[in-house]
Amino acid sequence: VALCIRPERVVVGPAGSTPLTARIQEYIYLGDHVRMITEIAGQPNFMVKLPASHMNNSWTVGSSISLSWSPEHIRALDVTKH
Repeated sequence: VALCIRPERVVVGPAGSTPLTARIQEYIYLGDHVRMITEIAGQPNFMVKLPASHMNNSWTVGSSISLSWSPEHIRALDVTKH
């Protein structure tokens, strides 16, 4: 089983504001939104998508941020079936 969440359902906050800390690997401004690729607990490529209005100028590549989400946004996928 793999747990999945859509990138736009992830809430980003300052480092230390939640127990889940991530490091920004890539930060891409795309006009109306920002895409961040993060690393969590040594696992790379966790994608986050935020509206451009939620940008924080202190978030740069290498910065630590906190991530959270509502449990109802998590989906369990059976990865054994193709």
